[in-house]
Amino acid sequence: MNSHIKPSHPKLDLPAACSDSTISVIIPVYNREDTIEACLDSIACQSLPPFEVLIVDDGSDDASASVIGDWIEKNESATKYRLIHQDNQGKSAALNTGFAATEGDWIAFNDSDDFWLPNKLEVQMNLLSQYANAKVCFSDSRFINDPSLTRTNFQIRGFDKELHQSEVIEAPYLSLAKNPNGIFMQSLIAHRDCANQVFPLNPELRVAQDIDLIFRLSLTTDFCLSHEPLVEIDRTPERNIGLTKQHDMKSLYRLQTKEAIISRWMQIESPKTKEINKQLKTNLSIVQKIIAGHFAQRGERTEARNYFKKSYLNRRRLVTLARWILA
Repeated sequence: MNSHIKPSHPKLDLPAACSDSTISVIIPVYNREDTIEACLDSIACQSLPPFEVLIVDDGSDDASASVIGDWIEKNESATKYRLIHQDNQGKSAALNTGFAATEGDWIAFNDSDDFWLPNKLEVQMNLLSQYANAKVCFSDSRFINDPSLTRTNFQIRGFDKELHQSEVIEAPYLSLAKNPNGIFMQSLIAHRDCANQVFPLNPELRVAQDIDLIFRLSLTTDFCLSHEPLVEIDRTPERNIGLTKQHDMKSLYRLQTKEAIISRWMQIESPKTKEINKQLKTNLSIVQKIIAGHFAQRGERTEARNYFKKSYLNRRRLVTLARWILA
């Protein structure tokens, strides 16, 4: 992707609801001096420019802040770019800070090491204008800087077959209750009315805040989607510094965070969460069983037994009961 090339913005023939809307973009940043310029370039390239971009530096200890400052100084445009500094508090807190400063009708998100295709916002706003009941839009994504990742996100997740060419998902919470993974926050744009119902995020969530945010959004509106990959996700293998990279994807910390998130979903007072309570309990049981296995491998039998018990009580399966007894 030629992120550093900035084409002139053509006159767009968009519905009035799109052209009159303002879009705020939030980018949390931590130690991304090597990628943040290209990220910002990809936003500056948008055929439908955003109203503002809020860049929240979450206590970086590299040159990220100065790189961003220099980029803003050199790039004059109608879009307002604002750099906000805060002490390191994690991605959730950075997103909260950014959201509190937004003024737009629509809220979009990007990570500081990922890139938007030039037509991302235009495609999504056109879709949103077509589906009045959908106030959230997401898209497919492709992966860059790792030759082994040749399929798009939808292809990996099976969305291409599950959704076929459908551009709208009614009651998306039903699908996300079964599998909350698979929608990248970088591809998301949400109406402020919906975002207001999920922000502020839990600042204690150092990981998996995207899963939490997207599920909660699914309780507020239908979703629409573009099957076109509109985002490039950087998967450089050797680079792992970032706001959510401190914990391995299969680490006990991440699993216990996921357990806490699902437990909190089950406490949301809503007819929709009651409708999916059984599915959420099943998911919670599966996560607790995996956690129990972690403790069992480490020889921590008391913790293993406690988690096998929790798993069994949420989904009464004989195999889990047997492991609880034998742990």
